[in-house]
Amino acid sequence: MGDPVGEFGFGPVGLDPQGARRELVPEPGELAAGVAPRRAPDLGDGLVEGVPALEVRDELDVAGRVHAWVAGLVPLGEQPFHLFDEAGLNYPPSDWKDTSWTWERFLDACRQLTKKEGDQVVQYGWTEAWWPPLSAVVFGYSNGGHWFDRYMDPTKVTLTDPKMVEAFQFYADLWNKEKVATSPEQWKVQAGYQMFAAGKAAMTLVGHWFYPEFSKPEHGLSMDIGVFPIGPGGTTSKTDLGGTGMAITAMTKHPDEAWRFLRFECGPEGQKIIARSGLFAPTLRSVANSEDFLGTHTALEHAEVFNTAMDNAVMFPIGPAWDAMADRLGRNLDLLWNGQATAAEAMATAQAEMQQALDETHAG
Repeated sequence: MGDPVGEFGFGPVGLDPQGARRELVPEPGELAAGVAPRRAPDLGDGLVEGVPALEVRDELDVAGRVHAWVAGLVPLGEQPFHLFDEAGLNYPPSDWKDTSWTWERFLDACRQLTKKEGDQVVQYGWTEAWWPPLSAVVFGYSNGGHWFDRYMDPTKVTLTDPKMVEAFQFYADLWNKEKVATSPEQWKVQAGYQMFAAGKAAMTLVGHWFYPEFSKPEHGLSMDIGVFPIGPGGTTSKTDLGGTGMAITAMTKHPDEAWRFLRFECGPEGQKIIARSGLFAPTLRSVANSEDFLGTHTALEHAEVFNTAMDNAVMFPIGPAWDAMADRLGRNLDLLWNGQATAAEAMATAQAEMQQALDETHAG
């Protein structure tokens, strides 16, 4: 395939597929979506031409109609393993079926990976590098908990699920009680991903899109990825999963060009470009398991974890109420992160406000 910009240079339309990528963090106003394990249609099989006949359902399929094609996925989690070597610790496992990586073992590793020089901590076992509520949710998933009745257009908030409450408290205790993770005050001084890139934190949870930054030679990181620690209420490691849904607006003046671009980006050739960028995980298994994707991750020994994560991933909650719910979630949980409330207290208030927002959205 030739240059994608040349392939899609429509004169006055000027589509630029490389510049069309979007951040996949579920911020207000953006659609953050993923794909259910093993449920994404492989466009390489020609399915893209027969959208009305598709029977596959993922979270961009609402009421039996495909609303968007998933163009990129974002599994999460990275560790600079050279810090484990220096501490004489075994690496976290890279096999999702390995249940030995527990909260207890994780906390012990965080303690051993936290270093002091006098009274000052110079290296932490863990740093928050994303958005605390969604990081804590992964601890909840890995503890057997769930915070919604379903993740596609949810109707009930279940944030106070005891397994979720236990997980959120465990997460906040990493900095408020154990002092093995960077605190909210420190996040204001230096972003968590910068702490990780500088070797000041041994473990973090971030999206695949950080790989190009972390793998820069100037950081000197000897890093890899592993599975998430399992809580006492869980049976297997879990992770978050987000993605980008590509759709054509009904008001477009260039439907043919838009459809041509969408088919390209979500098809084999477009997915290869995404894979080689190192930013996102492709949605097509044929591309994800190819050298176009795996060969891009020369800094990782276990890049296949991104692909095997699909069977253990829980998608972001998708629905029109997300913006309002996220605002209430973040505001209430700040009290937990800052040590001003327990998880049970903060999550009870958050759940009530989130449910109100959800009910109002459905009623409207």
